[in-house]
Amino acid sequence: MLALLGRIRRTKELKAELRRACLRHVRLLEMRPTTVAANIAESAARLRVPRSVFMRTALRFPSLFYQRPAALAGRARASARVFGIGVPRFIALSLKRPQLLQLDPARLAGNIKGAARSLGLPVTRYLSLALKFPTLMWRRPQSLVSNVRAGSRAVGLSQRAFIRAALRTPGLLARRPQGLAQFMSDLSAQLEVSPAVVRALIARRPVLLTQRATTLARNLKETAECLFVPRAAVLAAALKNPILFYLSAPTIGLHVRCAAAALKVRRAEYAAALLRAPTLVCRDAEGLAKRAKLVCKIARACGHHLTPRGLLARFPTALTYSALRLKERLRLARRQRRHREWTRLITMPAGQLK
Repeated sequence: MLALLGRIRRTKELKAELRRACLRHVRLLEMRPTTVAANIAESAARLRVPRSVFMRTALRFPSLFYQRPAALAGRARASARVFGIGVPRFIALSLKRPQLLQLDPARLAGNIKGAARSLGLPVTRYLSLALKFPTLMWRRPQSLVSNVRAGSRAVGLSQRAFIRAALRTPGLLARRPQGLAQFMSDLSAQLEVSPAVVRALIARRPVLLTQRATTLARNLKETAECLFVPRAAVLAAALKNPILFYLSAPTIGLHVRCAAAALKVRRAEYAAALLRAPTLVCRDAEGLAKRAKLVCKIARACGHHLTPRGLLARFPTALTYSALRLKERLRLARRQRRHREWTRLITMPAGQLK
């Protein structure tokens, strides 16, 4: 059977994969190598992919070795029509998830329509989810609905909220409820907070369910060490803005160094401001420096003296507003030329400006 590898480099790993494929599908050992090789060559040609690429895909899903090439190509074309995408795109997707080439297109269409109806979603919306997370394509609607019910109970969300979260993180629809329940328990223990706090956290940022509890806890610990602050301070900030949970400590440390240098303040001063306004970590250092200058000009126009250091100590959230908004407030402050509270001017909705 090693002849099947043809011109593909016969590494030990590849030979081992072929042996495993034969053991999983004994039918391969009953077929002539020439017949299997012809199938591979014709299937690759009909799907318009290199023979070596199809060969590696078939090693992961051995039943492709003895599929009729014409039937395989026909299913690919019909399934592509179900999804409303081009055949080349569907084939590229199938090379990552070979099961797609095995599914009956009519069953596939039925699964998708049934799942969309059960979840209360438009078919096109469910299709877009399935294209992001192909496992959903062959899930039966009944299984999916059961998963959603049990999963939503496990994480303390309503079914509707769980589905909304899945629209951003499709993998949630396929997660085992037992795994989600274990994650919630582990995260509560790792963070040393109550289950109610964890449920509130997940309700705000469901994407955390795709992480490991140990990873999230480690990120917090390393971030606290990087910023030279107590872990409890980082935890309090992360509970307000969960982005701190899944950013690595080196990433946050680099941001603090660059931002502190751009604002010409000490790192400890910027780190303290970051814990009060965690979304600062999403802003680049150059943008922060430009916004700080605009805010200081607004304060001066309102009759106050303000420096970047004072800004970080008093109202760091001002640096998260858009430059366009700050420029509008600056023009208004210069036009009116009267003593007023600069923080109130920045936060005031546009409709209330006079």
